[in-house]
Amino acid sequence: IADIADSVTELSTVSGLKAYPNPTSGELQIECALHQSGLVNLTLYGLDGKIVTSETRALSSGTNRLSLDLGNLQSGVYTLSLQVGQTTLQQLVVKL
Repeated sequence: IADIADSVTELSTVSGLKAYPNPTSGELQIECALHQSGLVNLTLYGLDGKIVTSETRALSSGTNRLSLDLGNLQSGVYTLSLQVGQTTLQQLVVKL
C-alpha cells in the first residue's frame, strides 16, 4: 500500500491554483506551486468548451505567479485550466 501512495504523490506535480481578482475586468493574476520545474499548459475555455486562449510556459519549482490579460474578452464565465504532466487543475473565472 505504501508503494501506491508514493506513486500517487509523485504524479501530483502542481498544487494550489489561485486566480485573482475574480471577477476581473482585465488582468488576471495566476498563482501555482510546482513541486519540480517543468512546462505548464495554461488554457482558457469558454462555456461552450472551445479554447479561447492557450499557451505553454516553462516554470521553476516553488511558487510561480503568472499574468493573463482578459481585457479583450467578452464578459462571461470561463474555465481556467493549468496542466503539468498528468495533473490538471481548473478554476472558474468571471470576466466583467
